[in-house]
Amino acid sequence: MENFMEKLKSVLREAPATMTFILINSAIFVILNALPGTRDYLLLNHELQVILQRPWTLVTVFFSQELHIHLLMNMGLFFFFGREMEKHAGSVAVMATYMICGFLGSLTIPPLAPFIGWTTGLVAGASAAVWGVVAAVAVLRPTTRFWGHPAKHYTMALFAGNALLFIMNPDVSIGAAAHAVGILAGLVCGYGFRRRQA
Repeated sequence: MENFMEKLKSVLREAPATMTFILINSAIFVILNALPGTRDYLLLNHELQVILQRPWTLVTVFFSQELHIHLLMNMGLFFFFGREMEKHAGSVAVMATYMICGFLGSLTIPPLAPFIGWTTGLVAGASAAVWGVVAAVAVLRPTTRFWGHPAKHYTMALFAGNALLFIMNPDVSIGAAAHAVGILAGLVCGYGFRRRQA
């Protein structure tokens, strides 16, 4: 137990922004599942009139996951790629990339929903923000390997997989445009931070 606590303290010191955002995502996950009535106030409704009444949902949506697997996949990716980015570009770079990619992803939901005929439910998920961080790392550290593969391969795989899912089933892929915009914004952020380091 003592060894675990030391490792946790070490990770918190090395990557405070990454760990803070993971904790926020985890806390909102618990809130959403313990208090289902909070969904309307934290998740994104695609209708413009509702967004104008609850504009904060354009931000809270990319800190929200409702399913265990969604939380584990997004935060697992973010744990590794966020730490790598924070190590080489700093905490502000991680926070800025996450927020920019997530927010731009949120803005794609209202125009996409009527285009694909999507009218059911609220939108949740940090994928646009997290995939943006993955893309930024692919630019900053393209040859850094994660589980045996270079960072740039993860961005290509996420982009291709997202496009394939949208083509196969566009009427339920409400997050597809958000994911794609998150990746593209992440690439731009990565180039910006790389130029600043040059």
